[in-house]
Amino acid sequence: MTIGRLDFQITNAKIEFSSHKALIDIHQIPPGYDIERQKGKLDFEVQHPQLEVDSSNCRSEEGLKTTSELISDVAQEGLKSIREFSSRMASEGKELLKNAALDKHIIGKIAQQNSLPRQGQTVLTFIPSEPPKINFTDNVFRIDAVPDTLNFNWNVTTHAEITLIQQAGVYIRMKQYAKIEINFIENPPVIDVLG
Repeated sequence: MTIGRLDFQITNAKIEFSSHKALIDIHQIPPGYDIERQKGKLDFEVQHPQLEVDSSNCRSEEGLKTTSELISDVAQEGLKSIREFSSRMASEGKELLKNAALDKHIIGKIAQQNSLPRQGQTVLTFIPSEPPKINFTDNVFRIDAVPDTLNFNWNVTTHAEITLIQQAGVYIRMKQYAKIEINFIENPPVIDVLG
């Protein structure tokens, strides 16, 4: 009789796991600012004191006239003098023609009449009843100072730039498959256990 035995050899399966993390690049622009400067200024305003004296009413009470009134009066006097001179020359010419034959000394008499002094006008002066108007404006010295102005313009980014460099992954590799080996051993050695 043939005696044999079955020998079983079991090999377990081996699975290899490998993984790697995702690589992400996060880039954010750092905050910054711009400075805008507006230069200040310094202004001076100076006005000298002024004294104004209006004595036109006083002068008119004394019989004195303003410059415009004097100019008007001089112009009127000039026109009047021209008219009188023209009239006198015409009358003297007529008299000279009329009396030249009768009087030999007519030219001397006419010259004597023209050289006689004229009567002047007498003006009485007095103290005016109305005082002059006096206006005084004080001096003005004003400084307007505007300081420099600094404006800060902040540049702050509220989002970041995210770039995926490498995706996360899990790799499963069957390194060894499971297997069972059955061997038939014929006439295996007998081992006496009892001895």
